[in-house]
Amino acid sequence: MKGLLVKDLMLLKAQKNSLIILVLMLFGFTFIMDNSAMFVISWSLMLGCILSSGTINYDEFDNGNAFLFSLPITRTAYSLEKYGFCIITSLVTWLLAVVLVLIKNTSSIDIDDVLVPALIMIPVVFLAISLMIPLLFKYGNEKGRLMFFGVFAAIYFVLFTGIKDTISNIMVDSFINSIIEYAIENTKVFLAILFMIAIIILLISIGASIKIMKNKEF
Repeated sequence: MKGLLVKDLMLLKAQKNSLIILVLMLFGFTFIMDNSAMFVISWSLMLGCILSSGTINYDEFDNGNAFLFSLPITRTAYSLEKYGFCIITSLVTWLLAVVLVLIKNTSSIDIDDVLVPALIMIPVVFLAISLMIPLLFKYGNEKGRLMFFGVFAAIYFVLFTGIKDTISNIMVDSFINSIIEYAIENTKVFLAILFMIAIIILLISIGASIKIMKNKEF
């Protein structure tokens, strides 16, 4: 497991020019844009998720997986490492974004106004990882990413466009408002529920990914 983590870190290091540009963009979004806190934090989480999951593509390149699994590495360990690496990378970029946002707004914003929404974003990225990794394992990098973004685009389209009106505008708005009200009144409980749901889905996803990898031929 440690060797796999080192390998993926080296793969990220090989993209240092892209990483530098993305970090500079993160600084730019934080200090140039007004009211950018949640955008910066959510963007940083997805950035970490996408960058780390890109190592799956590198592993598949030039039949690399066939060589990788000729080493004393189990497919279960490989699957677990990918989830761990994605989570670690996402949390590192999340922490960097939160620190930058707090530095920028240290005298003009309540820390809780940043930390609570920022914490809510963590289960969201766990859900994204839970969806993305099985798709990448099953369908490969290009097709898997297209399907991943297609699912999120479909959800956004249904919730935030005119289709919502044809389904049930009142029902959707009422449901969303009730969740927001509960979250405001019971912040800690709401966060705990979100994390529990995200972890359960993450565990299900890990099981599915392990099964996919065990059945995959290289």
